Amino acid sequence: NATVASFTDTQPGSYTASIDWGDGTAPTASPVTGSGGTYSVAGSHTYAEGGTFPVNVTITNASGQKSVATTTAVVSDPSLTAMGANFTVAALATPNDVTLATFTDTGPAGTAADYSAVIAWGDGSPTDFVGATGQSGGPYAVTGGHTYYASGTFTVTATITDQGGGSASTTGTATVL
Repeated sequence: NATVASFTDTQPGSYTASIDWGDGTAPTASPVTGSGGTYSVAGSHTYAEGGTFPVNVTITNASGQKSVATTTAVVSDPSLTAMGANFTVAALATPNDVTLATFTDTGPAGTAADYSAVIAWGDGSPTDFVGATGQSGGPYAVTGGHTYYASGTFTVTATITDQGGGSASTTGTATVL
């Protein structure tokens, strides 16, 4: 429980409060605590995604008069968990849609369009930017293609970023024949 509003009133009485958490979920009723003219409203809420949300607290006294207090909730993005993939390709070939990494997001509201990845191919070439594929809620895959000009073993690094700011990096191995 976090205090989301506090107020004073020189007229003692009873109060009710409703909290709109600013993320599109239904407002929740919350008790008003305090005495002697100083009161507070506390509540708890679980956000599905990170971001900045306007929190509006509507306080109603016994005669029906309402007052609204506004604050802001800054919610960090849920964490991403990633695992690199190993793959084998032929030199001078450009394969498409090779799985480079898989990942999950502990936030349940994600879609593949929420994520992007930067791929470092391990051969000194410039990085590539790619998206993610997968069903809403995950798991997701990072796929791409790259031409290697020499045979060998290369460490491929995928750095995945959620539009809400969460990120994870992972490595896999490209075996180039």
